[in-house]
Amino acid sequence: MVSTNLKKQMMDYLVSRLEGNMPLVSCSKLVLSGQDKTSYIKVGDTGLVLVIDRIYSGDSFSELYSRAQKQSSSNVATVFIKDGKTFFRSAAQKNYFKQSNQLSLKNYTPEQMQEMLLLRSEEIVLVNRARKLQYYQPESPRLEEGVETFDFGAVRFDYSHIDPAVKFKPKDGFSERLFLHKSRNHQNGQLDLISGYLVPRK
Repeated sequence: MVSTNLKKQMMDYLVSRLEGNMPLVSCSKLVLSGQDKTSYIKVGDTGLVLVIDRIYSGDSFSELYSRAQKQSSSNVATVFIKDGKTFFRSAAQKNYFKQSNQLSLKNYTPEQMQEMLLLRSEEIVLVNRARKLQYYQPESPRLEEGVETFDFGAVRFDYSHIDPAVKFKPKDGFSERLFLHKSRNHQNGQLDLISGYLVPRK
């Protein structure tokens, strides 16, 4: 669970980096019935930044995102909290044996396994649309505070190690929840909302 202090820190940071070009309104309110409050930032007349600092149950995030798209002329950015527990969760530890023992992930290197993430449904909704996700990175001993953009690639299971004669052999195919982050772009300057993403201000 994300602490109240970290949620505030995330919101304050995003507002501070968006200030300057357009009027901003930051909110935390009930948007979906039966859910906790949703945090977001209105940018100008039509822009919207969804500040995802908690988990949404069932299909509620898909509903939230669809509503936001309709109300904001599709100029909706989504920024997830990057804490490694709520979102941006490593899949390496739980899946490394599938690589090291020449099982279904045998085609991946140990280095690639370190870049493999187990995405939650909220992240999957967006990664399946554009393969690109944005996260708020809190300051840590190794990393500066900022907004990070990752490009993701699919993970494919290969079951060729199983005898074809086995009656219920799984089919090779792409994972629905595991993804590789292929590139990382860190921004800590002023930002603008353009075409559904936070981008460096020019």
